[in-house]
Amino acid sequence: MGYHLQMPLIDTHLEHSWHPDHQELVISDMEGTLSNGVTWKGLRDWLKQNGRSWDFYRFYLPRLPLGLAYNFGWVSDPQAFRERWIVGIYRLFSGFSLVEFDAVAEWVVENELWPKRNQTVIDELLAHLEAERRVILVSGLAEPILSKFAAKIGAESIGTQQEKFDGRFTGKMILPFTTVTEKVNQVRFLVDEGEIFGAYGDSGADIHLLKIAKNPVAVSPDAELEKQAQAAGWRTIP
Repeated sequence: MGYHLQMPLIDTHLEHSWHPDHQELVISDMEGTLSNGVTWKGLRDWLKQNGRSWDFYRFYLPRLPLGLAYNFGWVSDPQAFRERWIVGIYRLFSGFSLVEFDAVAEWVVENELWPKRNQTVIDELLAHLEAERRVILVSGLAEPILSKFAAKIGAESIGTQQEKFDGRFTGKMILPFTTVTEKVNQVRFLVDEGEIFGAYGDSGADIHLLKIAKNPVAVSPDAELEKQAQAAGWRTIP
């Protein structure tokens, strides 16, 4: 495939860091694909409900003009903007113990991501699991949050790791984010060649992943993915 492996396999929430040749593999993106919830908004709401509104607004207000530019489509690199934004949000949780942030992750899933889940896609993943296929969520979300969502459907997860020191989060992410080609890089640690059985994604950032699947599915695709899906004849879930 020619993809450069930028970082080791993130296997924190994999049942095993290898993949049996006989088992079919299905990969899914998370935000926009399995849920219309927005993780950073869930983290924001947790801060507000736990007496830390000012911490959020100290982050948010200086970035508001750029945020508006992003919303209007005036940002030249939307992916880079999103990654910088979420890096800043996670820094607000610097010093949290693993147990403390685990509770935050649970709250975000239960109050933001799971209530806004895409049940149609989740039902398909459940059907894959019933057919004894291996299902892994691969996303730029912080691993503790992604794994909480994955566990609700019995899937595994590969997210972006957070730096830890002495049992606490430093607020820094271990980059690169598990997005765009890094999703493929992670999959290639498990299946080093050939096509995987299926893949689900919602944006142009998922095209690289969908291209290596026998059964690619575009979920409520953005303009870039919709164009690719139409040209390639990929199945689309509105």
